[in-house]
Amino acid sequence: VIGRYIGLYGVHKVKNLSMGFCLFLYILSVGGIMFVRWLLLDEEQYLSYNSPFLIISACLLLLCFTKLQINSKIVNWIARSCLSVFIFHVSPPVIYLFANKDVYLFNNYSFATYLLYMGGVVIIVFVCAVLLDKIRVLLFLPLMNLFDRK
Repeated sequence: VIGRYIGLYGVHKVKNLSMGFCLFLYILSVGGIMFVRWLLLDEEQYLSYNSPFLIISACLLLLCFTKLQINSKIVNWIARSCLSVFIFHVSPPVIYLFANKDVYLFNNYSFATYLLYMGGVVIIVFVCAVLLDKIRVLLFLPLMNLFDRK
């Protein structure tokens, strides 16, 4: 929603930031999130989707990507499945499974091990969600074609 607002109404002071500066602010905001999480281990609301820290981080990352010009069939093929990635990773079984592992790893392993493990988990969940969506499209394509004809 915020990205659409910036795209439509062009918040000029924000849109004119350089990519390097946006990336620097993004890294700074993620560092702030990790610092707050380190200070308040029991406070998970700082990692929820309505957290100001995460909203700022997401906006800054969005601004970084608005500066890129990407024309790729592979990127477009993957981008068509982004909604399914979101729906898959916010489903209660997936959240419950990974939230417990996340807290356990963060509390019992080094920060580098935690980052490596969670980075791998993010990539695996993303790839699984995209592949599941592509299978869904293949399975429902005949049904969608049937309804499109009428």
